[in-house]
Amino acid sequence: MHLVARACSRHRHRRLPFAQLPSVSAKALCTASKRHAEPAESLDQPIPLTPRVILEDQTPPSKKGPIAGALCLTAAIPLWGWNHAEWATSVAMAYGVDAAAGALALAGIGTIAATLGRDRGGKSAATGKKKFKLVPFDVQRGLLTEPGDEPALTPAVEKLLKEAAEKEEGKAKKDRKAQLEAAIADVSKSLHDGVPAKRVRQRLLPKVYVIRFSTEESRAQVGTGVDLHARLREQVAQLLTIATPFDEVVLLLSSPGGAVGTYGLSSMELSRLVSAGVKLTVAIDTVAASGGYMMASVADHIVAAPFAMVGSIGVIATVPNVSKTLERGGVEVLQRTAGNYKRTVNVAVPNTAEGIAKFEEELETIHASFKEWVGARRPQLDLERVCTGEVWLAKNALALGLVDEVMTADAYVRSRSSDATVLVLESTKSKQSPLAVLAERLVSIKHKA
Repeated sequence: MHLVARACSRHRHRRLPFAQLPSVSAKALCTASKRHAEPAESLDQPIPLTPRVILEDQTPPSKKGPIAGALCLTAAIPLWGWNHAEWATSVAMAYGVDAAAGALALAGIGTIAATLGRDRGGKSAATGKKKFKLVPFDVQRGLLTEPGDEPALTPAVEKLLKEAAEKEEGKAKKDRKAQLEAAIADVSKSLHDGVPAKRVRQRLLPKVYVIRFSTEESRAQVGTGVDLHARLREQVAQLLTIATPFDEVVLLLSSPGGAVGTYGLSSMELSRLVSAGVKLTVAIDTVAASGGYMMASVADHIVAAPFAMVGSIGVIATVPNVSKTLERGGVEVLQRTAGNYKRTVNVAVPNTAEGIAKFEEELETIHASFKEWVGARRPQLDLERVCTGEVWLAKNALALGLVDEVMTADAYVRSRSSDATVLVLESTKSKQSPLAVLAERLVSIKHKA
């Protein structure tokens, strides 16, 4: 699997190899050129520069092209009919009328095809570009007949606003100049103190690497061979080669948990980032329970959406027993073990009190290790209170110390984009033969059925 970074650029999302990651000037050292940016979540937040959000075009298709094409076709058909009905017409005349009719027909067909081949925003569909149209709310709802009916500010108010905007721009220029001078002084001091230029550059150009671990994604891609734990291991290995102590890794986590071994391994993989001095933030939008929270607890910072389910620090094991059913059917099952506890609970033979007791002891051992893992990484927790297997909404988990901030993943990444370059680490699909692709599709269809 080859990993690439997807840069959330100003204009569109571009996929670049790691060797060609975009380099941007430091925010404090950037030029004073104006840039259009998204509005911040609130007035007191800094306006982020990236990422840009690409939306679907909502512009209705134009009707002028098809109408013009239909008129051309309508004019061409009578010309052909009139010409071939008059057999006495000279050959030159016949060819001339045919040429005129053919030209009109081709013009009509071309106009219709060109119009239908263009996307709804007026751009060619082959370019992949999308346009937007701002429509006043009342016009969209059909309450106003023309956009000109929208209210306008008086000239006096416009003048006041313009003067205020000019003052604000002048103040902003002074602030940018002061920031630039301070940044230059800071860089000079760092270099004078012997800090390597490479480290100074890394501090001035921090990056935020975004990775995803979602069991919802895995279920949606049944049959595609997506192994979340294997992919996470490869992503961590890649990040350890490019991330610096000034960077941050954001894990978008969604998991209700699973097998102890696999989630324990993934938790250890994430701890490699923390041990390397790279800040790790886990963002939870839906659920991080049991093994999912084991992974989240590794992070330096945990954010969760208000109604995300968090917790379930416990262990569960379910083993059905069909021995009585087999006995009624006359089926005898022979089972022998070497070692007293090779098999504690059984499926096909009756369970013993000693085996069940040992099984419960093993569950308690795993639970104790789970509690120790979480407590070592979040010492502020009251383990006896939160390690009961209960699940809490994020807004309640905040009071218990299970999360550090209530916020959606998108909001957090967007807030970080104001002072760092945000890069999404994704895996690219290797080229497969047509036979392999067909086999995967057949497996997917079988699972869906």
